[in-house]
Amino acid sequence: MTVLIRYTVAALTLLCLISTTHAGTGIKVGATVSQWNYVKKDSILPNIANGTNFAIVGIQEFALSKTFSIQIEPTYSVRSFDMSIDKLVMQQLGQYTQPLPSSLPSTLSYTQKFASLDCPVLLKVNLTESGIRPYIFAGPNVSVNLSATATANFDTTNMQLQKPLDVTPEAKGAVINVDMGAGVQIPLALSIALVADARYTFGLGDVSSFKAFGTAIGTAKTGDIRVFAGIVLDL
Repeated sequence: MTVLIRYTVAALTLLCLISTTHAGTGIKVGATVSQWNYVKKDSILPNIANGTNFAIVGIQEFALSKTFSIQIEPTYSVRSFDMSIDKLVMQQLGQYTQPLPSSLPSTLSYTQKFASLDCPVLLKVNLTESGIRPYIFAGPNVSVNLSATATANFDTTNMQLQKPLDVTPEAKGAVINVDMGAGVQIPLALSIALVADARYTFGLGDVSSFKAFGTAIGTAKTGDIRVFAGIVLDL
């Protein structure tokens, strides 16, 4: 991973040096609809409900010509899903000597949430050279994990449990993805333009593994449908 980062920084430096035309700087906000692919461990298969979350994107574009440019988009992203596990399965995993309280729901639900700093480096191709500019883009996206949390969606207050009913994520440090999409840039005034795009982010590796009572119960990776809109200063 360290070697990959070094080559990426070197390549970006070179691209910035050879960029001879305009550059753009801006910001976008949008939504991420995560399509989680959960791989079970042994026979433990929770029900998974995909989540929709927000993202904030910085834009730095380096034009190579009127048609081609490199666009770097540092992105603060949140991804989540709800994981539901049968209470009897949890009781077996935890090796409880007594049945779990009847006041607990028959299915125990946990919200798994991951925050990351994503860095897509995109080759952008403008389909027109002036006015309203539709474009397509693609490129690698390195996602660095910032935090991973699990929140139980049930209350165990005042319950005498032998051990906590926890399902914990163990997020990977970084994941390589690939972004592909299309967008449009609409000039407004004073070198300011409105931008909007939609993309799919292909996750190439697991985002996290999961444990219950110290026992591995599965891994998950995600592919994301993402929609953004914002403004860019076209220098």
